[in-house]
Amino acid sequence: MLIFAFFSASFFLLYPYIFYPIVLKFLPANIAADSAECGSNLSIAILFCAYNEEDVLPEKINNLKEIQKLNPDVQVLAYSDCSSDGTNSILSAATDTLTFVAGTERAGKATGMRILASHASTDILLLTDANVIIEPSSIRTLISYFNDERIGCVAGRLIYTNPDVSDTALVGSLYWRLEELIKHLETNTGSMMGADGSIFAVRKSLYPEVPSHLLDDMVTSFEPLFQGYRVISVPDVVAYEKSVADSSDEFRRKRRIACRAHNTHKYLWPRIRTLSSINKFKYISHKLMRWYGIFFLAISGLCGTLIFIANVPELWRFMKTPSHIPFFIIFSLAVFVFLYLKKRRVLQIYEVFRAITGTGLGVADSLLGKTYQTWSPSKTR
Repeated sequence: MLIFAFFSASFFLLYPYIFYPIVLKFLPANIAADSAECGSNLSIAILFCAYNEEDVLPEKINNLKEIQKLNPDVQVLAYSDCSSDGTNSILSAATDTLTFVAGTERAGKATGMRILASHASTDILLLTDANVIIEPSSIRTLISYFNDERIGCVAGRLIYTNPDVSDTALVGSLYWRLEELIKHLETNTGSMMGADGSIFAVRKSLYPEVPSHLLDDMVTSFEPLFQGYRVISVPDVVAYEKSVADSSDEFRRKRRIACRAHNTHKYLWPRIRTLSSINKFKYISHKLMRWYGIFFLAISGLCGTLIFIANVPELWRFMKTPSHIPFFIIFSLAVFVFLYLKKRRVLQIYEVFRAITGTGLGVADSLLGKTYQTWSPSKTR
């Protein structure tokens, strides 16, 4: 029974990352999403919120200027969530590039995006972050996808630019490459399950009212799906971002995001239950199974420990046999040498389990009624 529980829990722990993508490859393909070569009359606005982002804003503004050189009609709107550094000064000095809205109190990203969306006068809203750099040529490509009236939301491809700075950054980059693959496979079967806030666009007519303590990107990117539109991921709309390099920063970020994501799940679940069977399957596989990974990890770890304890007498008898002692010494030395030579790989595995734990604690926070509304940028990004 313990062995069965151990392997079952291990399977469910690994399922969202290994087995779910395999399943997606065997699901019936839907109509592919292609950008149109012809022009489009659709207008677009770029929206982003900032809180104490003075270090990244000069590069962000230069990127926006490059975008507007290729796309002069692009609107840009920026919101500062009552920043206490030089963010407001930098944004207010860039009025030739963007429209600046200054918050008077800490209200959170969802509130800021809602304010910006109300100021935009375009067909398409492109939501992004202050530290994300968008490939300027991607804007026309992004707009062209919306020539297909069945498409309500388009997510771009995010590339992390600093995977070599730490094991935390490397694991984050590898995880995101897997996430991009899954979103691509989900798109091939109809729609992906929500977009990340780094770079995605939605028809303004579909922009929903987002409660301030929820994930605005999750609520906003699911709304088109509820309205019968496709939500897709595309490889030729590209953005760049630096991932968090410090393990403690990433742990806190995972916990905060997981709490908000699970609160958003509770808010959206009545509507998600009305989706098609295939979309409900993808949602549970992609979202719920990951969020609850800590519980599968705990069950697997507990069962593994009990199996080991149950076999200690046999192991002890094996070790006490004189003829087995050299074998045991050689085996122990081999394990030690392997761990020493692969110490970075061990640290990376540790980062994976730390990320699962942070996510699990965030879900526990949500189940206990905790909410996160505001955010602070990582200092090691």
